[in-house]
Amino acid sequence: MKTPLRSRMLRTVAGAAAASALLVASAAGLAAAGASIPPGSAAQVILETHSVTGQPYYASLKGWWGHENGTTEASFGTTYLSLDASNGQGVVSNATIAALHKKLGDGGRFDSLRVAFVPYSADGHNERPHVTKGENAGQAFAWFSDLGFGSPLNGKKGVNDFVTWVSTLQEYTKWWNAGRPVQSFTSSLKVLDVDASGATHPSSVPEGASILNRWPAGTKISLVLYVSDGVDKAMPLIPKVKVGPDGRAMSSWLTFETVKSPTNPARTSGGYRVLTGAGTGPQQAHKPVSTATGQSGTGANGTNGTPTAAPQANGSTSQAADKSSGGVMSKLPGGKPTSYTLLALIVLGVGAWVTRSMRSRGA
Repeated sequence: MKTPLRSRMLRTVAGAAAASALLVASAAGLAAAGASIPPGSAAQVILETHSVTGQPYYASLKGWWGHENGTTEASFGTTYLSLDASNGQGVVSNATIAALHKKLGDGGRFDSLRVAFVPYSADGHNERPHVTKGENAGQAFAWFSDLGFGSPLNGKKGVNDFVTWVSTLQEYTKWWNAGRPVQSFTSSLKVLDVDASGATHPSSVPEGASILNRWPAGTKISLVLYVSDGVDKAMPLIPKVKVGPDGRAMSSWLTFETVKSPTNPARTSGGYRVLTGAGTGPQQAHKPVSTATGQSGTGANGTNGTPTAAPQANGSTSQAADKSSGGVMSKLPGGKPTSYTLLALIVLGVGAWVTRSMRSRGA
């Protein structure tokens, strides 16, 4: 049984809509602080656990991938991939968002940002490698994942919980050439092929590994958001890496140390401890002050520049058992969030009804 390309792409678009809506919903209270950006990184990558806000005040400095808001991975809370979109003083505005786009070199669209992982390097050569035109993410980076800016990582109940795939180019190519079989996981994170009848058997061509056991505990890994400029011709679900003016990838990153699960020995990298979090989090960052952002109904940047989340697939697009894709939060048309306008109309309508009711009683 082959994973349909159409279903993968539809889920990618659905995930983008959900992440974009989350960002719009939090637009009334965005802020961030003067975070310490890793040397060579274009911007500050952060992890958030409640929504995509773009402010380091809400940055998570330690947690469990897809199992946030608890002391162990037994809880179920989303991990969001985000960026500092602030002025360092608790304000996100059109100007700060425009400045962030300029730093990233993403052409004014956050949906060109995709995700890779590399072994940490002190000088950033792994995180910002030399690339050639047409080079794909698997060629440029050690590992890649079908994720982007704003992507939600969700754990779930059940023995086959794996959160998301992280692949090498060799693993992904073998899986692709085998016909993109639908795959699932065991409780010990072994990969299974799932046939048309639903029967499973150990896979000889895993698409990759779960983020929960991709690396040994205590490993320093960098999560990279890089600018892409298309997809690989042979395997069109792998992004190509845009070549910067200096011949290197245009990237931003966050470095973390992997943390082993205290309850499941198979999850050697089920948790993270951020190592590049100086200036972020509620203990160091400025509290939210104000913002003035909006989004167009197309999901693209509005006229006033709201960040638009990148397409993502919320885990593997070949998975069989994970149906918890996070849902889709609809976006309403309008330059500024139409939800605010609707809320105002509802309040005015209720006020008018109450006034009319009181007048009729007094008549």
